[in-house]
Amino acid sequence: MLEERNREKRRDRLDKKRTKLTSMKKAIVFLVLIINSFHFSCKSAKNNFNSLSGDFINSKDNLKLTLINNNYFLQNISSESDIANYKCCDTISYGYYSFDTKTRFVTLNSSRDFDVNDLNFNVKESINKNQDSLVFKFLNPIENHYIKFKEKSREINYSIQILGSKPLYISSDKNPLVVNNIERIDEVQFFIRPKNDIPLKNLGMNELVTQSYRLVNPNSNQFDIDFPGLDYEFINFKRLNHEYIKVVNENLLIWDGIEYYKKNKTL
Repeated sequence: MLEERNREKRRDRLDKKRTKLTSMKKAIVFLVLIINSFHFSCKSAKNNFNSLSGDFINSKDNLKLTLINNNYFLQNISSESDIANYKCCDTISYGYYSFDTKTRFVTLNSSRDFDVNDLNFNVKESINKNQDSLVFKFLNPIENHYIKFKEKSREINYSIQILGSKPLYISSDKNPLVVNNIERIDEVQFFIRPKNDIPLKNLGMNELVTQSYRLVNPNSNQFDIDFPGLDYEFINFKRLNHEYIKVVNENLLIWDGIEYYKKNKTL
């Protein structure tokens, strides 16, 4: 009997130890779950942001995208030694942006007109009795730059399309354009194309095509075509219309497959 009682006491002590170990294991598991839950909630809180701002760098193309107060600025951040090789401009685009927190997309819209063909132009007609040809002279800030700095290189091609029963197309980088062996015209259209090697950090237009212009006086033979807004910035400007950028997190954007990392990113 005494031996049986001793065995029961040993079994009781073992059961108590097992119960204590089981309770400790449950406590440890519970603590791990609490820690993981806290870590997940912190991570989720970090990724669930409702606003986006800062400088994002594309080191591949030397570009910096700045998002601030619903405005964006896209700048070329090439080294200062490259500045002398360009006529314009560090800022190649600017405008407005919006951030959709549900789809995680930023949308960019530039502040300039998206269509370069909407650029205003004016035509001044006159009659020069001392000339038999038709003369088309193009006026714009780039031509003024050539005159001011006495530059001989030409960076723009001008073209004219004479419409009517005897259509004629002429293109040249010279200014003015002279058309011989034609007496009169009724309607004409103008084209402007920057050359591919124009020294700009961004080529924002391939061709500008105007609406057809009908002459006020069919006897006019001298034409001054003025594009007051045609400058290096106009050609350099990158026009964006509902351009979408994927937001991976508050430190990383992906635009056209290129990664933009936030400068001084939050860890």
